[in-house]
Amino acid sequence: MEDNLTKIRDLIAKFKDKSWYTRKKSAEEVINFGASAFNPLMESARSENDDIRFWSYFCLAKIDIEHGITFLLQQLQSTERNNKNFAALVLGESNDKRVIPELISTLNDDSWAVCAAAAKSLVHMGENVIPELMEPLKTANYNVAFWITKVFSRLGQKGLQVLVQFLRLKNKNVRVLVTEALAESKDLSVVPYLLECLKDETYSVQNHAAEAIASLGEGVVEPLISLVKDEHEMHDWMIKIFMKLGNKRVRPLIDLLKHPDRDVRMRAAELLGTTQSDSAVKPLIDTLSDKVWLVRKSAAAGLAEIGEAAIDHLIRALKTEDENVRYWVTTILGKIGDKTIDPLVKILQTGNKDMKALAAQALGETRDQRAVRPLIESLKDESWIVRNSSASSLKQLGSIAVLPLIKVLMSQNEDLRFWSQKIIADIGSHEVDQFIDILQNNDNSEMRYFAAFGLSIIKSKKAIEPLISALLNDNDEWVKKYAATALGAIGDKRVIKPLIAVLDSDNEEICIWIAKVLGKMGNEVIDSLMQALNSSDEKVRFYAMVALAETGEKQSVEALVNFLGGSGSMASHAIRALTNAGEAAIMPLINLFTMDSYEAKNNAVLVLSKFGEYYDKINDIYEKSEHKDIKHWLSKVLHDMKKPKLRLKK
Repeated sequence: MEDNLTKIRDLIAKFKDKSWYTRKKSAEEVINFGASAFNPLMESARSENDDIRFWSYFCLAKIDIEHGITFLLQQLQSTERNNKNFAALVLGESNDKRVIPELISTLNDDSWAVCAAAAKSLVHMGENVIPELMEPLKTANYNVAFWITKVFSRLGQKGLQVLVQFLRLKNKNVRVLVTEALAESKDLSVVPYLLECLKDETYSVQNHAAEAIASLGEGVVEPLISLVKDEHEMHDWMIKIFMKLGNKRVRPLIDLLKHPDRDVRMRAAELLGTTQSDSAVKPLIDTLSDKVWLVRKSAAAGLAEIGEAAIDHLIRALKTEDENVRYWVTTILGKIGDKTIDPLVKILQTGNKDMKALAAQALGETRDQRAVRPLIESLKDESWIVRNSSASSLKQLGSIAVLPLIKVLMSQNEDLRFWSQKIIADIGSHEVDQFIDILQNNDNSEMRYFAAFGLSIIKSKKAIEPLISALLNDNDEWVKKYAATALGAIGDKRVIKPLIAVLDSDNEEICIWIAKVLGKMGNEVIDSLMQALNSSDEKVRFYAMVALAETGEKQSVEALVNFLGGSGSMASHAIRALTNAGEAAIMPLINLFTMDSYEAKNNAVLVLSKFGEYYDKINDIYEKSEHKDIKHWLSKVLHDMKKPKLRLKK
């Protein structure tokens, strides 16, 4: 017991290691200890180190002991923002029935980050949360309703179906939030519902529906043309009227930002943006802390429309203690784009971790190519918050980030390698055509093999034919290798025949590589490889054996063992191949010692003697066996294992 506690504490100490892999692996090992890790985790959950606290919370949630979940739920009420944030972020890992209502309650927290973490946990828990979210949405305040609709938008078609139902509610504020959430789904099937919202009796719903439709991009053009007839917006007339007023409208609109009617404040904030007036900037920034979310959003829209004149004021506002204001400022800076790039990059490179994370978030909103390289560099930042924010922004940038990310896929920097692969995995399904284009048409062989490597991460079946073509026709060895790796990762039956076909290559290194790829595909390739053993090409027969050994499947190993009774090339190939089979081959080989064939026994000795890493296991079998022949032949194996390895002459 004491030994386990020592191991657990040693693993917990690694929660602050510089390497994310080490932190993650240590947490997983702690979780494996189950309830016995509870007390040490409760101790480390009070550490002053953020990483140790976070991973301790994570482990407590995964272990899912009642007292641990109770502790995490208590942290949702903590005055320490990070504790609340961490607890909200990990509670989605728990199956405790108390978690869902508490996470819903947390959506009303003063901290945007805590609300976002609670929403993320609810999304992580999947469709099971839908029934418990429906009633709160009907009665929720703006903040809670905002986050609930965000959650629904990320729960697939079932979540979208619920959102569409809520468009019929009399609560106009909920309808506004639903239009936003439907758009965030990026699902073009929601367009007809949003078009109906343009006929809504409430201006705010109409306006937000229009914004939502526009945010869906070029895909909405056709449904708009086919579905919209003689429709028009009264709000357009109001804009035209205000435009005619020129600078005369600025001061009255600023005064209206303090009006008791929130709809008046909202419209005033939006229309101030059309004035392009410097004097409107400071009042609009102050309005970002308005108690009503809709007014805050309208002020943000106004500032974004004012644009360059607001940049200096907005950057200074990033230093505010109000987290909600900081969130809106980053969104605005991103939407202004262009002139904000240089100052945001400077913050990303020299600010504290909170400022860096905000700058990274804003750069993602810019959709500007110039933001890509600084964000990639920030994937190496010492702070996880900065790395995560930079990764999220690179995902937002999508296609314009693909080429630079490809170039760092195999970076020697662990964080850079991890995040680039994770981002490509997340955006890959949308950008697979770009990877295929690089693989097929780029003159730079390094870019082609990076593209092939990227396709091994994305695993899109759309890439199968281009990858097969690269495997068979590309003139670069590494492109062929990674094309094979990608085909193996995709795992479709169509990839097996082309992979086996390349086993007759004159390049031994490629053949070994492909044999290992085939081996990792497991059971689904065994029949094809067994057929390849009948090939007239001896190389194909040998590498098919290597691949069979690599599968580690019982059927493969036993088939190879059966060849050991002969003395020809097939037996020789089987001996070489079985050395790659590892532990799965030990007992089938030892069973040969009970057979009559001297050749088979001798060949089994040749293979087993190369299994030095399993010396203890084989020795244990020798000690426990009462079979005379097994004892005799295993003694030869153990003796040969101890022989010094001779250096081969070149």
